[in-house]
Amino acid sequence: MSRRPTHSNAGLPSTLRHEPDPASEDEDARVYLEGIAPIAEAGRLAGVLVQFPWSFKNTQPNRERIARLRDRFGAHTLFLEVRHDSWMTGAALDFAGRLDRRSKRLNCSHFGISY
Repeated sequence: MSRRPTHSNAGLPSTLRHEPDPASEDEDARVYLEGIAPIAEAGRLAGVLVQFPWSFKNTQPNRERIARLRDRFGAHTLFLEVRHDSWMTGAALDFAGRLDRRSKRLNCSHFGISY
């Protein structure tokens, strides 16, 4: 008997993560949410995976970007993955913890460095 996962993560497309186009961001988000709706409605969506490349450093604009993503997609649990070591500071971890506590939908267990 094969084992199949019962829940899945849906990766956020790069058009919504990396320098999104303000002219199309709302439409891109709407299309994405429509696309994952059947999985969410079936109770099979564990969350939305938000991965950033190594070049995504711990800066105020990037923190604001993460907060905006949390606000936009906060109806779903967000799994945040950052890779640059500048995120491994006490202040950055406090920031992630505050977002996690405020939203109850940002899972910072994936807030770590991957090489």
